[in-house]
Amino acid sequence: MTKPTHDRVPNAFPALPANTRVDSSAGTLEGHWSPSQLAMLAALRQTKYRVKSAWSGHLPFAFSIVALHRPRRLVELGTHRGASFFAFCEAMKEFDVDGQCIAIDHWLGDSQAGSMGDEVFESVGRVLRKDFADLASTLRTSFSDAAPHFEDGSVDLLHIDGFHTYDAVTTDYATWLPKMSDRGVILFHDINEHQESFGVWRLWSELTRAYPARTFAFGHSHGLGVLSLDDDASSTVNRFLLEAASAETGTFLQQFFTTAALSQERARLVTAGAIERERNRANKLSGDAFATRQQEGLAHRSADIEAAKAEEIEAINAAHEAELQQVVARHEAIVTAITSSRSWRVTAPLRWMSRGLRGGRA
Repeated sequence: MTKPTHDRVPNAFPALPANTRVDSSAGTLEGHWSPSQLAMLAALRQTKYRVKSAWSGHLPFAFSIVALHRPRRLVELGTHRGASFFAFCEAMKEFDVDGQCIAIDHWLGDSQAGSMGDEVFESVGRVLRKDFADLASTLRTSFSDAAPHFEDGSVDLLHIDGFHTYDAVTTDYATWLPKMSDRGVILFHDINEHQESFGVWRLWSELTRAYPARTFAFGHSHGLGVLSLDDDASSTVNRFLLEAASAETGTFLQQFFTTAALSQERARLVTAGAIERERNRANKLSGDAFATRQQEGLAHRSADIEAAKAEEIEAINAAHEAELQQVVARHEAIVTAITSSRSWRVTAPLRWMSRGLRGGRA
């Protein structure tokens, strides 16, 4: 790879317990767990960064694909505010993968994602410099202009999430396909988005016909397609795709990853609610202290204002609670469907993983 001008950041890899590593030659986890079981275990990791994004529903799978594939070089086309890229970087550290992650974007925005300013690029850079040293870098340029900086066959994992018209995504795919290694995996976001001007679904349909045994699609959160270019049927990713090709297992995995995303969203809502309550408590204490320093009449008026604010906060909290209850209800309905399936009964580790989902980080 020709070294381009980009924002480089240093960091070190932490050690990971041996029982969470993949045997790269056999494609198995110590303890003889299957690739799909490994994928589900990896999905239980809670991401540190909660960036508002249409990609949020696939954050659990970001950890899964890194655990399964262990890419030496990961490239993302279209990073925006960093939701998916941060998760990939976290997973690389979490699973002690000796590789590099490169985010490519002009950070100007487009008609689909909206406009962006330098502050978005700078905020992404701050996170990378702080937490992902010697692992992550950025290239602020177009996807086509970035491609010549990479040698053919040098990219193990590519995530395409740029402009979503059929022509644009097809060009991205064709431009970067030669850059993929012989074990390459490509992720496509928005394969289930059919609104006007979106055409990733069309390219994905073509790819599933061309590679019928090497694709898997998640339908939630606008859809995420997984394509393996690896000819080795024994590779961990290909074995995962083979397991997912079973109708029952594929449905189970769809339900599991949807549930994992809902569980993380539930945790986010609970945390956000706790932060809001603490902020309100601090504001109230500050208001009380102020009131004691004022005339009695002003203090009474301040108390009236605080009461009105408290009523408003209570209404907001009630709305948040209602939203949370809806999330929990959906989560419990999916868990019920999962636990009543035959897959649940024949895969012993999954009960443990369900407890991990409800309890947070494994």
